[in-house]
Amino acid sequence: MKAIFYVCCAILLALPLVKSDPVGECPAENGEYDVLLPDSSDCAIFYKCNEGEAVVQDCPDGLAFNPELTVCDYPANVDCP
Repeated sequence: MKAIFYVCCAILLALPLVKSDPVGECPAENGEYDVLLPDSSDCAIFYKCNEGEAVVQDCPDGLAFNPELTVCDYPANVDCP
């Protein structure tokens, strides 16, 4: 039982080490329209650029970010790796 506890703790501690990155870079200054970038590995996450910073955003449950339309969309409409 202790072994299971330690394994669970190790997994939970390792989760923040899994790093995702946006595909592309944010412009240094905000423009007229929002710049939204897909995540490199998680289709349910995208980034909204704010003054050069990529701010993580989550799609609602069951949806994936569609980089062509820059919206959260049904997974069937998204080419997700």
